[in-house]
Amino acid sequence: MKKILFCLGYFFSGLILLCGIISGSAGAYTLVSQVGLFLRSGYWVELPLMYLLIGFSPAVLPEKVLQHLGTLFNPFAILEINNLLAGSNSLQEWLSEPQSWPEVHEIVVRLFESIPISMFLLVFSVLVSLGGLTIMSSIREAMDERPLKKREPTDTGTLPCVICGKKVRRRKYKTHWARCFLREEKSLSKGT
Repeated sequence: MKKILFCLGYFFSGLILLCGIISGSAGAYTLVSQVGLFLRSGYWVELPLMYLLIGFSPAVLPEKVLQHLGTLFNPFAILEINNLLAGSNSLQEWLSEPQSWPEVHEIVVRLFESIPISMFLLVFSVLVSLGGLTIMSSIREAMDERPLKKREPTDTGTLPCVICGKKVRRRKYKTHWARCFLREEKSLSKGT
């Protein structure tokens, strides 16, 4: 049962590690595509974390940026994750139009507008990956501390050979006895 739990722990820590790798890759792609788009168009496209939560339309960007969006450098690809969230939820509604806690709303919005998506994903990736590795190493340590089954020694001493009188280990006794017997038979057949 413990082995199954260890395997499940490894599986889930591997999933956590995979999530970290995917989010890190998304963050790196977003940053590289932002730089690539800047180098091609000369216009830096800011992508704060707020766009990931409430959405953003690239149609408001200048024409010189829009003509390069179909290329490899499309930092807005990360915003497609917003489509996975499908529809609006209470956080999105509160961020777009607060009905309560207006001061908290202002703090949260400013915070989300100051954190770039790429940096958030890279830091999130590092934290999640470290968490997955920590879980994996703690599982490994727990596996190392398990008591091992003690093996019964197969060699429990020596026996004297009845033919030659030499002391032989128990596990090798049969082969030694057979060799001595054949040697004895051979010497007796030569003697006659």
